[in-house]
Amino acid sequence: MILFFFIIPTIVVLLVIFPNLIPALQKKDIRIVLLIIVVGIGVASIPWLYLNHQINKENKIALQK
Repeated sequence: MILFFFIIPTIVVLLVIFPNLIPALQKKDIRIVLLIIVVGIGVASIPWLYLNHQINKENKIALQK
């Protein structure tokens, strides 16, 4: 379950980022490179942040018992 919802989207995001990164690097346009990297990291981190939220919720419930 974790593999399907978290690792696969992360790999897909990376596969989308790197082909777009190469032409920007060849043009030496650092603003586009930074934008692609920041947006890619942000999109890839969304499922991991959700997983972290779920774990925190479960931990709070466990601590209340």
